[in-house]
Amino acid sequence: MALYTLLIDSREQNPYNFRGEVTEVTCIKTGDYSIKVMDKSLQDEIAIERKSLNDFVGSITSGRERFEKEIIRAKELKYFAIVIEADWDDIENHRYESKMPVNSVIGTIMGWSVKYNIPIFLGGKRSRCEDLIRRLLLSYIKYLDKDSKKSKTSIQII
Repeated sequence: MALYTLLIDSREQNPYNFRGEVTEVTCIKTGDYSIKVMDKSLQDEIAIERKSLNDFVGSITSGRERFEKEIIRAKELKYFAIVIEADWDDIENHRYESKMPVNSVIGTIMGWSVKYNIPIFLGGKRSRCEDLIRRLLLSYIKYLDKDSKKSKTSIQII
């Protein structure tokens, strides 16, 4: 039995493979990635939403109402974040297909991070975002472990 298992939503269109990690494809109610410790799923506590830049821009234009409902639903979780496979340079240089103005994309990122109190990470290239999500999930169980002081298990994040 693995100490932890990274959970991947079965609807995720372009899932990470998390080489070297134990993973499980399952239906996650909110977000694309979560984690299971021992045999206990934590998807009711933590979820990470992954977006390509084009997908994110689509989610804040034509899919805005649906995506905001997901974010509001995510407020029930202890931790929720959005990871975008892009960096500021990609946004500032309009490297996305939509005609949405750059300032509107940046304004939405800033506005939603404040309005909904959720971190929105611009992780850069895909491989960095995969590592970022893995580290976020492992950080959650690391601090959960420290907070509970019930488990003698220690997770080292590298």
